[in-house]
Amino acid sequence: MGEEGSYDVLYIGTREGKLLRGVLSDVPEPHLAKREWFPEKGDPGLGGNAGGGFLSCAPALAEGIYSTPSVADGTVYIGTYGGEVYAIDAYTMREKWQYPRSGDVGRIVGSPVVADGVVYIGSSDNKLYAIDTETGNKQWEFETGDDIWATPAVHDGVVYIGSFDRKLYALDAETGAEIWKFGTGGAIGSTPIIYNDTIYIGSFDRKFYAINLDGTEKWRFDGADNWFWSKAVAYDDIIIAGCLDYRVYALDAETGEQAWTPFETEGEIRADPALVGDLVIIGSDDDKVYALDASTGEQAWLPFVADDHIRAPLFADEDTVYFYTNAGTLYALETEQGRKLWEEVTKEP
Repeated sequence: MGEEGSYDVLYIGTREGKLLRGVLSDVPEPHLAKREWFPEKGDPGLGGNAGGGFLSCAPALAEGIYSTPSVADGTVYIGTYGGEVYAIDAYTMREKWQYPRSGDVGRIVGSPVVADGVVYIGSSDNKLYAIDTETGNKQWEFETGDDIWATPAVHDGVVYIGSFDRKLYALDAETGAEIWKFGTGGAIGSTPIIYNDTIYIGSFDRKFYAINLDGTEKWRFDGADNWFWSKAVAYDDIIIAGCLDYRVYALDAETGEQAWTPFETEGEIRADPALVGDLVIIGSDDDKVYALDASTGEQAWLPFVADDHIRAPLFADEDTVYFYTNAGTLYALETEQGRKLWEEVTKEP
């Protein structure tokens, strides 16, 4: 989500290969005031909710979008399942560049991360790419031993990226040189978080790891019954992570001991959670959104039932949590009580 003037703007990628730009308004009540598409080839384009808008000459995206857009300095960056990276003007929705200029880099599932004028993004061709934000030229690439579906994290000049080759890599952000690698017993599909000089990440080996910045293991948690896929969040020295075993785990950041009893949902947890104040908001494959007190694990409000599975990362500001379902519906809930503010079906008839 980004800001434009006095308005907030949401950017959402869809499996139909479109980028939605939604302008939010609180007058007279919270709603999606306007939406526009960066459309596929042959699409008439949409300005607001009417056909024939100014986007009619926008170029096509290659196949669906499984990653989350990244917005920086007036530009939206997105990777596609067709293997292309786009930089799109956040206001006009017109393409600035695409990488590569022709062909593709393999299916992109993870999201781009922008830091210090560089876009970092992984691909199913086993590589992490560093691309200049202004020109779209590749600065470097780093090859792992298998697909990269994870989203990288950048911290103090180091890029951290997990691979299906069962390793977490630390790379020099400027050169792409390998600093160290840490092996797990399973593929890594989640994004690491860095908290108090420690890296936290889950693996498909059903374990969750705390790793020191020098690449040595601090602790591991092995009490889960399935893969860790989603990104964790940190709250007051507690690391909170959802798992495909339907549970939300809370682990002491220093010791790895459980801080509160795992919270059980009725479905796999694939979506990255959102942290709002002292609440952690969780989306599940049981089609529900849960709000938990981050310090105790107690439910803050009754689960909200959506129209389909929730697998895209949740996003929240101080008052509102936004999430997108597999059915193509965008929801906005107020965070205090979980009341629905609005919903918008993004799939076109």
